Amino acid sequence: MFSTLLKNISHLLAQSFNFVNNRSSPFSDIINDIFVSYCGTDYSLYAWKENFFVRVLFNRYKDGKYLYLGAAGDALSADSNFDGVYFLNSFIVAAFTVILNLIFSSLAAYPLARMDFKGKNFVFYLILSTIMVPFQAIMLPVYLIILKLNLIDTAGFIPGYLGLILPFAVNAFGIFLMRQAFMAIPKELEEAAFVDGCSVFKIWLKILLPMVTPTLAVLAIFTFIGSWGEFLWPSIVLTQKNLYTLPVGVNDLQGMFSANWRYIAAGSIISIIPIVIFFVSMQKYFVSGQNEGAVKG
Repeated sequence: MFSTLLKNISHLLAQSFNFVNNRSSPFSDIINDIFVSYCGTDYSLYAWKENFFVRVLFNRYKDGKYLYLGAAGDALSADSNFDGVYFLNSFIVAAFTVILNLIFSSLAAYPLARMDFKGKNFVFYLILSTIMVPFQAIMLPVYLIILKLNLIDTAGFIPGYLGLILPFAVNAFGIFLMRQAFMAIPKELEEAAFVDGCSVFKIWLKILLPMVTPTLAVLAIFTFIGSWGEFLWPSIVLTQKNLYTLPVGVNDLQGMFSANWRYIAAGSIISIIPIVIFFVSMQKYFVSGQNEGAVKG
C-alpha cells in the first residue's frame, strides 16, 4: 500500500510538471531526481523504487528487494552511496538534543530567575559570557573529552550518538531565554503553591513550565534547526558511515575528483523538509512567544 502511494505521487508530480519530456529547468532536474528514477538517458517512471526519494526513506534497493533500516547487515554497510539511515541518524540526534536542551535549560534557569542566593548575578553573567566564545574555539578540548569518555562511534551506536548529542545538550542562549520567561511570571503563583505544600520541583514542573510553553517552543525550534543542520562536529567525530547524519551524508556524495551534483542538490532540498514541517507545527507557539517578549505589563 505504501509503495503504491509513493508510485502514485511520483506519477502525479512527473505528469503535473512534465519532468520527463521537459528537463530544461535546473529546478525540474532536482525535483526529477527526488521523485523519478534516473538511469543514464532513460527516465522511467515505472522504476520509481530506485529514485533518490525512496533511497532516503529506505536504505537500499538491491537484488529486487528493499533492505529496510537495520533489517539486514549489509543495509548499514559502508559501501552504500546514500542510505536512509542518514536521515534517521539526524532525526535521533536532533530530537534528543531538543529534549535535553528544554530540560537542562529550564532547570538551570529556574534558580537564576526565582531563587535568591549569593553570587546569583555573577553566575548568570558568567554563563551569558560563554555566548561570546565560538564553538570552534573549544572544539579541540571537547573532542579530547569525548575521546577520554569513549563516546565515539567505534565504541558502538549509543556512545556514538552520545558523542553527537551531549556537547550540545545545553547552551547559554537557552538558559537566558528560559530565565527571562520565568521572571515574567508573578511570584504570587509560586508563593500560593508553597502554601499548598508543593515542592520546588513540582512548582517548576507543574506550574511554571506550562506557563512558559511558547518560550519552550521557540527554544525547541532554534535548537532543532541548529542540530539538524550541524555539519562541523559530526564530520569530525564520526568515522563510520552507518552513523553519518544527513549533512555529512550529503557531503559524502562529493568525492575528491567527482561529485554527483544532482543527488547533492536533491539531498539538500530533502534535508529542508523536516525543518519546515517542525516550524509549521510549532508556529503558533513561536508567534505567541514573540508577542509575549514584545509586550510588557
